[in-house]
Amino acid sequence: MSECNFLLDTNILLTAYHRYYAFDLVPSFWVRLGESAEKNRWAIIDYVRDELIRQDDQISHWIQNKYSGQILDSSTHEVLRAYRKVINSVQGNEQYTPNAKQEFARIADSWIVAHGLATDLCIVTEEKFERDVKKRVMIPNECKTHSISCINTFDFMRRIGLVRI
Repeated sequence: MSECNFLLDTNILLTAYHRYYAFDLVPSFWVRLGESAEKNRWAIIDYVRDELIRQDDQISHWIQNKYSGQILDSSTHEVLRAYRKVINSVQGNEQYTPNAKQEFARIADSWIVAHGLATDLCIVTEEKFERDVKKRVMIPNECKTHSISCINTFDFMRRIGLVRI
């Protein structure tokens, strides 16, 4: 099994589902996306899977019944070590409010960054870098802090060849 190249944030799949590529309008998107996951081009982490299956909707059913790509484990030694490094960095950053720091530690975002740091995978997110953000820890900001590659949905689609659906 080859290593994947990209790690998807929850918002990539939710935005595709709710905005651009609804299952009933562009089913070929989901087929091609699933095929690229089967070829290990991209993966999700266990925390992202958990966020996606909370609702009883089409994306939840797709993840549970159609997705056959990798779901990376957050309890590995390497990821836990990277998670501590990411959390310590955020906690020491006076730019963020205490609530922003607590929220980041509670949600999948902190684990996504930790996986990116531990595995050298490129993170795919809809979030954008915001230099002066205070009330929320943004994935691209932490990617920049830790020298992790970070791209958006459309760059991801171009890189894996998912441009004609």
